[in-house]
Amino acid sequence: MTTTSVITVSDTAAEKAKAVLEQRGKPEGALRLFVAGGGCSGPRYGMALADSAEAEDTIFTHGGVTFLIDAESLPYVQGAEIDFVDEEVRSGFTIFNPLQQQGGGGGCGGGCSCG
Repeated sequence: MTTTSVITVSDTAAEKAKAVLEQRGKPEGALRLFVAGGGCSGPRYGMALADSAEAEDTIFTHGGVTFLIDAESLPYVQGAEIDFVDEEVRSGFTIFNPLQQQGGGGGCGGGCSCG
């Protein structure tokens, strides 16, 4: 795993992200992390492919993959852990933020499965 001052990304997540970008014909693209609203269970995290960074994005690279976080999402993404799980019942990227879990009273603790 690599920890930046913003998030932690597992090597597996970086490898899978790189593969997704290549499969979609965007090997020079990036993955955008964002928060899509909230609720009683805390922020809902998402990921999307991006061609390039916006002016106010926080940008970092791990494992040959560029990750982008917009200024509005940054406070909610701070401290998040990104991984990729491949289990019998589900597979995909996971985003879990233990910092958001502490402040929320929801049942899922602010984690989600994306992808």
